[in-house]
Formats: sequence, structure tokens, C-alpha cells
Amino acid sequence: MSWGALAFIGIFALAAGCALWNWRVRRGAERRLIALGFEPCPADAPALERSWRDVTRASPEHEISVSGCLRRAAGWGMLHRFGVADRAPGSDPDSARVGAHYPAYLVDLREPASIARAAVTLYLLPPGNPLARRLIEKTLALSARGRKLELSGRPGSEAILSAYADSGAKLDDVMPEDVQQRIARAAAHGFLFVHVARGKAGFAASPGHRDVDAQLAYLSEWC
Repeated sequence: MSWGALAFIGIFALAAGCALWNWRVRRGAERRLIALGFEPCPADAPALERSWRDVTRASPEHEISVSGCLRRAAGWGMLHRFGVADRAPGSDPDSARVGAHYPAYLVDLREPASIARAAVTLYLLPPGNPLARRLIEKTLALSARGRKLELSGRPGSEAILSAYADSGAKLDDVMPEDVQQRIARAAAHGFLFVHVARGKAGFAASPGHRDVDAQLAYLSEWC
């Protein structure tokens, strides 16, 4: 057998192994969430897809679908957890995009006006290598929606990598300091970005993050 064939088999085996691992992570998270009181709600999928479009301010051409929907009463509203698959306009339908599939939570906010004065998206990354952070920030800017906001840089909000909103020049114009710090803490629990709009907050998590107990403990601050 040629080296090329062996390399192809190796790549295929690696991809299959990653797919199996991801499936096990998803199934394990679903079992744990059901044990914690969540219930499957497949009938909510169309409404959740519309809500996720609204909260992320996705363009009509942006392809978004949700699956694996679960829900639980939380505070005065509902907490939903589901998988999101999205594809930017113009993407090759036969190609797989990194980060196109991720778990998400959607929370009904009791007092949305006290959380943000405009629709806003915050990208999160724990403090680390400054060069890597700048490179990631530039990559995110290519598909970000809205106007880039100036960050405060205050202690407690360092995990906010960048923020975009429909209006305002600074994040302080849109969001109170204590809320910024609360959102920054989400990075430690595997959340990658947070959207706030239309009376809801949407939290997108890393596909490989398995500690749903810690995520739910954090999200309880919003319910």
C-alpha cells in the first residue's frame, strides 16, 4: 500500500474519531441536562431558530438551523439549550466550516433595559497571549455584525475580546460595567460569545466543553 493511501486512511480515521468523540460529548451533555430537569422540546425548534436569528442579528441569507432542543423553567422565564449549525452567506455548501456547529443557551431576561441599551455581541477569550488574541480578534472582525465598540479594559472584564453593537462608540455606552464583568466570567465556563437583543441573551459555547453543571450555575445569574 502506498504512503498516500496510508495517509488518506489515517486522515479518515482521525476524522471519524473526532466525530465519534463529539457525538459522545453531545450525548453525555444531553443525558446530564435531562437529569438536571431539562426536557426535550423538538416542537420549539422553529421558534428557537427565529429567536436565535433575532438575537444574533443574522442576515436573511445566513443559513441557521437548530436541533437537539431542551428546555427548563428558569426564574420567571425559560432556559433553552440546543445545537446550532450556521453557514455564512456565500459559503461552499459542500465544505465544513470550523466553529459552524456549537451548543447554545437562550435566556429570557427579566429587565433587558438594565442589561444593554442596544443589541450587542461580545466575543470572549480568557486572557493570554496578546498576539494570539489580536489575530483571533481580526479574524472575528471579518464576519462581525454592527459597529465595533471600544472596550474599557477595566479589571474584571479582560476576557471580553471584542464587542459590536448597532449603535454607540464604546461598550460603556451600551452596557453597564457590572454587566460587562458578569459576561466576562462566562469565558471561564466555555462560552465563546454572547448576544443580547430583543429581551433575550444568547450564549454560544465551545463544542468540546463538557461541564454543563458549571455552565448552568453561571447561567442562573441571568434567570
